Amino acid sequence: MTGTIANLVVGSLTVVIGVLIVRYRKALNKRVFDKQTEFFGRRLAQMSAGLQTPTMMGSSVAGLSGSGCA
Repeated sequence: MTGTIANLVVGSLTVVIGVLIVRYRKALNKRVFDKQTEFFGRRLAQMSAGLQTPTMMGSSVAGLSGSGCA
């Protein structure tokens, strides 16, 4: 019984956090890039930003939220 309740709580939190990330993914992506630029420098931050587009972030989180529903 406790495992079921824990799974329900974790799954619900995953869905809620996932929806928030999908909703604010552009602003979040910009903040992550700015922090990477601050930490690594402009050149390395641009190299690592290739796969970190808002679309990729949104699709990854949508998949994670889907697994939270299951």
